[in-house]
Amino acid sequence: MKNVTTLAKFSRPRLYAVVKRERLFRALDEARAHPIVYIAGPPGAGKSTLVASWLEARRAPGLWFQADIGDSDPATFFHYLSAAAATLGARGARKAGSLPRWNPGYASDLAAFTRRFLREFFALFPAGSVFAVDNFHEAAGTPEWRQAFADGLLELPAGLNIVFLSRVDPPPEMSRLLASQAMVQLGWEALRFTADEAAAVVGRVGETHDIVEAIHRASGGWAAGLVLMREHLARLSAADAGALRDSASLDDSRESVFAYFTGEIFARARPENRRTLMLAALLPSFTAEDAEALSGNAEAHRLLEHLYRRHLFVDRRRAGERAVYHFHALFREFLLAEGRVRLAADERRAALARAAALMLARGEPDAAAALYRTAGAWRELAALARDASMQLIGEGRHGTLREWIESLPPGIRDAEPALVYALGLTHVYGEPSRAKPLLARAHHAFAAAGDTRHAMLAAAASIDCHYHEWADFTPLDRWIAVLERGLAGPAVLASPAEELRVRASLLLALLFRQPSHPELTAHAQALAALLGSREIASAPVNVRMSAASVLFNFYNWATKGESASALIGLALPWLDDPQATPLNRVWFLVHLAFHEQITRQYAKARRRMAEAEAIAREHGLASILFEIHHADVSAASAARDVAGTHAALERLRSVLDPARRMDVAYFRHQEAAYLLLSGRPAEAAAASREAVEIGREAGMPAMQLPHLIVLGAHALLAAGRHEEALNRYEQAIAAAAPVDKRSFTFHRDLARALFALARGNEAGAVAILANLFAACREAKFFGFMRQPPESVARLVALALARGIEVEYARALARTRKLAPPSPDLAVSVAASTRRAPWPLAIRTFGAFELSRHGEPVVSRGKAQRKPLELLKALVAHGARRVDAATLTALLWPEAQGDDAKTSFDSTLYRLRRLVGVDGAIQLAEGKLSLDPESVWVDALALEALLDALPVDVERALALARGDFLADEAALPWAARARDRLKSRLMRAVLAEGERREARGDHAAARPLYEAALERDNLAEAVYRRLMVCQRETGDAAGALLTYRRCRELLSIVLGRSPAPETEAIQTLAGA
Repeated sequence: MKNVTTLAKFSRPRLYAVVKRERLFRALDEARAHPIVYIAGPPGAGKSTLVASWLEARRAPGLWFQADIGDSDPATFFHYLSAAAATLGARGARKAGSLPRWNPGYASDLAAFTRRFLREFFALFPAGSVFAVDNFHEAAGTPEWRQAFADGLLELPAGLNIVFLSRVDPPPEMSRLLASQAMVQLGWEALRFTADEAAAVVGRVGETHDIVEAIHRASGGWAAGLVLMREHLARLSAADAGALRDSASLDDSRESVFAYFTGEIFARARPENRRTLMLAALLPSFTAEDAEALSGNAEAHRLLEHLYRRHLFVDRRRAGERAVYHFHALFREFLLAEGRVRLAADERRAALARAAALMLARGEPDAAAALYRTAGAWRELAALARDASMQLIGEGRHGTLREWIESLPPGIRDAEPALVYALGLTHVYGEPSRAKPLLARAHHAFAAAGDTRHAMLAAAASIDCHYHEWADFTPLDRWIAVLERGLAGPAVLASPAEELRVRASLLLALLFRQPSHPELTAHAQALAALLGSREIASAPVNVRMSAASVLFNFYNWATKGESASALIGLALPWLDDPQATPLNRVWFLVHLAFHEQITRQYAKARRRMAEAEAIAREHGLASILFEIHHADVSAASAARDVAGTHAALERLRSVLDPARRMDVAYFRHQEAAYLLLSGRPAEAAAASREAVEIGREAGMPAMQLPHLIVLGAHALLAAGRHEEALNRYEQAIAAAAPVDKRSFTFHRDLARALFALARGNEAGAVAILANLFAACREAKFFGFMRQPPESVARLVALALARGIEVEYARALARTRKLAPPSPDLAVSVAASTRRAPWPLAIRTFGAFELSRHGEPVVSRGKAQRKPLELLKALVAHGARRVDAATLTALLWPEAQGDDAKTSFDSTLYRLRRLVGVDGAIQLAEGKLSLDPESVWVDALALEALLDALPVDVERALALARGDFLADEAALPWAARARDRLKSRLMRAVLAEGERREARGDHAAARPLYEAALERDNLAEAVYRRLMVCQRETGDAAGALLTYRRCRELLSIVLGRSPAPETEAIQTLAGA
């Protein structure tokens, strides 16, 4: 049978011959101009009848919700509102299942969840609806809950009204709604019956106008008083009725007056009817069949109908095809009090037990639990709590389950491990420190009883506690052993879903506590196989998503994301499942963002984090914001985005709880990463040292602490403290799991190579580098993300210059986006543009050449002539923020205004198409630039070499192997750049050659001059120095030949003779 009582909770009272109070109907019509109407009056004031009759008269669509004390628990309230939504026509039936589901994760921001739930709930109502909440005072709950609900009412859309019916005035949390006139109040004075309305209620019982007036005056317009006095008068003699006319009022409290008159009427009823009513009152609502079953009175239906039609504090509601009755609150309180006095204790207890059984049969565990508690039927309540525990936890109603279990006598509760286990589960998320001892006790009891299945489930839940508490993970060793023994033994878990929970918890514990465990990968493979199996497809989506997040964590750490594609393909669609909790969605997005970070998709990772944060904030998941911002800082710093890292770090600081010491360790670690990125390595080293110390004290997971240590090593290396850095790398390697030992060894060897270079030991650096890059190539490792790019660039340059793992070096430079203007990198590509590690390489010395990924870009005749000319002009003017107007004037000197701009824009478009690399050519604020991270230019590399001190002249000469833009000799702008570069190069050669001569090393200076003359055969000063070197090395004949060559070229090309200084050297050379 359908849940009759629950349906009645959402059903409007059915009315029988009620007085239509047109005066108040009009007041309610006017009040609908305000979104919320609050009706407050004492019990028996006629509130429910008024609103139900008004809704019936106006034929208003909507929903009636009968609140009770259980609704003071937010989880229960949301649960029943979701059930009520299904009664809102076809749309409600279709959409109710997608309403947000409460879980304890929302407790940290109840207001945010409430706003979202009510926004989606209200959206299900048809336009013009009224949502009536009866007995609103019962759902008041805590101040926090009242405030969250009041704030949520701001989500009320136009076209929907809420009417609250309550015994008390609005709580203070609703004062803002009153002040803003979003809510209006209809109070007790308005609810009082007028004389005319009273006459309609009393009817023909009062024989005279005076008596009717006396009843109205005595009742004070109280509806319940009118009905009671009407029934009382029906039994009075004429003389007694006349005496009533002279009475002033009902001076006692309404409750006592009600009890007096009701008792009088009740006393006149037949004993079997009195007993039927007292027993039926045990139930919050009931059918006639329920009343008959409890009392054995076959006339129960006729009795209830009589009271309903006489308006004697019984209302009737429709639940499906059945009629469900409710006693008015005052009448029920009276009947319960009478039952406690008139019914024998044993009979009452037995009746309560029968009533609870009826509620259970109807699927109403809440009502059954209340009845068991009233009866003191503790064993029955214990059985109910045990049997309903998983359902209540699945509904997010941890508080309800906790209340049931904690109300049990300790002797009963503690004797049943299933109850201790269930109580522990209610605390896992919100208060894991309270859950841990409960789950440990439950595990011990299960194990002692030989219940391996539940012992494993308790162990898995204990692991989850440590994860949510995020504190000391040392105790996980115990639970790892329990689960490994359980999984190695006979299959005892009841379902694939249980096995999934257990395997996911085990893998999580191994990752955090025993990352070097020999069976770690095997356990991950078993979890992956189970997660992808047919058997698990029907498991709750949140169980699957939780397990997927753990497996994702393993892939991100153990395989650096390489094995995650199948998992992503499997689990990504689950994000759209309406039953997926926002918490699980956020965790999965966090792990997905880490995957994208370690696979160097930094922008994508940060967008994923923004998506996760939006979900967390929308759903009030404040507790997970630290993890989100932590991941965002990691992605920003790995991308070497200084400003983005700082902004993300400040967001992380804003959600840091200093009491969570492990979070403090992670924060200081990320702060150290930022300091290192922003060029403050000494501060970074200090912050990293503090992070490691706090992490050790807090019991940080063994898989993570070595990463904190290695960042400190990076900082020490950047600070020039090489020995300390190497020691720190060794510490990290010693503490790391095998998968991290390898990468940490790579970092250490990179530091060793840099250390060798710093000491001038290039040969030693080359030897280390050869082994390192070979190992990195084999491992497909490009993770040198924390070291300063200029340090990595030095080693890439050295590798390219020495032909060490050239393809890997190129790939590393591209991956790290190393800027090509570095002098060392310029030399590395001098021999061949095919070694260039950047997407585009431009050679301007000698024949102009443009290559993309090492392959020449073929220009197609005249169509590409102008785009290439624009590129050459850009390079000739430095390739950095060159004024577009200047370039336009150079290339289209005859064009004016819009024609010039059109020519420039069209040519730039064609040039970008030709180079075929997004972002390589950038136009911003009227300035044109080549992107240094994607374009290498030999001329710019030469400039960088010549800017360095001391200048590596041999490498500069190797780079400039011809005239700059030799094929554009006639263009003035090309000639100016050519002369400038040639002049700089010759000055550098002369300066270095003269330094060598000054040391007496003429033999070393001579090849410099010879190479220089190959680049500029008119540099007379170089001829002179070469002649001196030839003379000093005993090559007088060579000096004479050099002189003759100089004289001939100067005469032929420039039409002049050698300078006197040259002639003087020749004279000395020939002497």
